[in-house]
Amino acid sequence: MAVGILKNCSLCRITQHVKSVNYYLVIARKSSSSNKSKDKMKYDLIGQPNPVSNLRTIKFHVPDNENEIERQFRLKREEVQKWNQEFWTKHNTNFVKERKEFIALHEKETTVDGIKEPISADKLSVFYKRFLDNNWKTHLVYNYEWYKKNATLILLGLRVKVNRLKRLTYRNNND
Repeated sequence: MAVGILKNCSLCRITQHVKSVNYYLVIARKSSSSNKSKDKMKYDLIGQPNPVSNLRTIKFHVPDNENEIERQFRLKREEVQKWNQEFWTKHNTNFVKERKEFIALHEKETTVDGIKEPISADKLSVFYKRFLDNNWKTHLVYNYEWYKKNATLILLGLRVKVNRLKRLTYRNNND
């Protein structure tokens, strides 16, 4: 089911939700009704949030004429995505485990005559602060690595754009 109307323009961008696959199509895909072979993915697909890491998985498009710089950029993006997914999966799993332990401990302490008193937001805020305090170094290292990886991606992306501009300029000069 497409959202929006796609005009016959290569620069038109739409967001389309493909419910059967649970992926968002970032850029409109050309329909190939005459092509009987399996339709090859032509654009990056962004999936639903991972239930543990809360990050969306991206399936990156691999162009047929991908050059070495574009390949390095795509592979680095995949590597950073994988690293990010692994970090947040581990972090969020640890958070949920510790929160359950905190709530279970609270329930043991506040059960009177078999009736459990619900945990208050103030008591949960104590847990949240303690969790952040205990994991501040992990977050610091994560942020440092994240900035380094993003700087690398920005530089590779810039190289890709300059390379494409050179190709386009060269092609226009030869026409």
